[in-house]
Amino acid sequence: MESLKYLKFEPREYQSISAKEALDEIEKGKRLIIILLPTGTGKTKVGELIITEYILKGKLKKQDKILFLAPDRKMKHQLYEVANEDGLSHFGNLFIFPEGKTVPPKMIRKHFKFSKFIFSTPELLFNAVFPRNPRMRKVELEDMKKIKLVIIDEILEVLAQKFGKEKFRVNLRFRPLLEILGVFDPNSTNVFVGLTATISQFKKREILIDLFGGKEKAAEVKPTQTEDYKEHAPAIIVKKFYAFDDFVKGIDVLFMSLNSRCLSILRQAHRILTGSPLEGDRTLLFANEMLKKQDVVKEHFIKRKRGELFERARGYAGAYLDLVVARQMLFEHGLPTLYKFIHSVKNSILLKSDEWNDIIEQLQIRWESPDGIITKKEERLIELLKRKVIKEKKRGIVFCRFVLMTKNLYRLAEAVNIKSTFIHGKMEGVSQNSRINQFKNGEVDVLFASKKLIERGTDIPQADFAIHYGTTMSASRREQSMGRIRSTMKNLKEDITILYHETAEQSKFSKLIEDFMQNVEKVKVEGWTIFKDGEISEK
Repeated sequence: MESLKYLKFEPREYQSISAKEALDEIEKGKRLIIILLPTGTGKTKVGELIITEYILKGKLKKQDKILFLAPDRKMKHQLYEVANEDGLSHFGNLFIFPEGKTVPPKMIRKHFKFSKFIFSTPELLFNAVFPRNPRMRKVELEDMKKIKLVIIDEILEVLAQKFGKEKFRVNLRFRPLLEILGVFDPNSTNVFVGLTATISQFKKREILIDLFGGKEKAAEVKPTQTEDYKEHAPAIIVKKFYAFDDFVKGIDVLFMSLNSRCLSILRQAHRILTGSPLEGDRTLLFANEMLKKQDVVKEHFIKRKRGELFERARGYAGAYLDLVVARQMLFEHGLPTLYKFIHSVKNSILLKSDEWNDIIEQLQIRWESPDGIITKKEERLIELLKRKVIKEKKRGIVFCRFVLMTKNLYRLAEAVNIKSTFIHGKMEGVSQNSRINQFKNGEVDVLFASKKLIERGTDIPQADFAIHYGTTMSASRREQSMGRIRSTMKNLKEDITILYHETAEQSKFSKLIEDFMQNVEKVKVEGWTIFKDGEISEK
């Protein structure tokens, strides 16, 4: 490939093959190319090869632009850095869209106008093109029309969104932006190259293929099973470590008792309103609707001559939502957060129940006891980190679902002299990138990270292990987070989950792993090899 003269890296064989297949599909008139490569196998490199060959073959005019879209600020910075390091600047100026109000709109318009490569998130670009105040527009429409090639990292997250039960559609939030880029115009000559590591999300891929005109206008490029691909394809050892905590187990039993009572009333209310049973994955949504649209819901109850049940159902909907939050705090926050939340609850159904008052009493006893407020799960994590970091001289990532826990666990690790840092989605992109680089450069041994922030697009091969502090939300998100540490057959690493024994958390994890393994079986020819540690357990 002629692009090798200009790029500052030597592509692997399967990367070159994927890029050539993509370019062949573009020659055939395809508008969308989805590059399917598991995490750590170099999707971005394939994108750079496609761009370079596209330019060298004269497919772009001098004034034409190339847009890189990333799902979040952190990935935007990473794409920019990789492109800069790999030599794309040989073909024109690289412009990374600034955040906040640090750069005047006039200056942004100027940089956008003369730059060849633009790096942004959909949200930043949308707000720049469609500001509330037209005088604050940061990008002129005529310059947007010069974008002819779009590289979308984690395209399934950027363009597809879930609604209802297992249904997906194009992300409507950014529709005006997508219209300018020509997504909905079947006659547009703009080309879109989507990169994704989530090879198990079949439905999202189908939505995007249909959006661009079906298989006549869209194609998927899957990895060729070359020897170097087999060497770099992901493989991992999956383990779980239990935390045995009778206190947490007892509180969970009380929560389950209350939860069962709430579900009984909500199911009754749903059947009255709709005539159909309440499905498990719709319970949270239904409870929210009971409170947010209570005037409409009340009217429906009255029409069905069951007005007397409305207030009761509304109270139980509120109780159910409080219980959802409380259980999250029990499993994946610290006891101080749970303690404060329990004492802030105003729901009369909970406050009058024996179980809730028992929970308050047990928390108060624990709060005042010599055991203190450190949970067995936190102790288990610190014990594991001491073994991995201090004894085995390894470095790793700890995934947390909530921002608060990244900070809390960081403090616990620092207290036992484990050099650490933490990142979460509320930080500025520059700060996020700086802390990730701290870990990559060996300045710290443990990176505590919120799952939503780092589970997509951030490859950290410097990590020797990954620990999940609790469960993830879905099998596809588990697939993403497992790939962050670049575990391969050649360099096999551990993916560890710490969870409470004999609790709802354990049940949830078992279902998640079962779903994930089924997805792996469907796509095993394309990537993942999973080594279960016995029954995926270690006590």
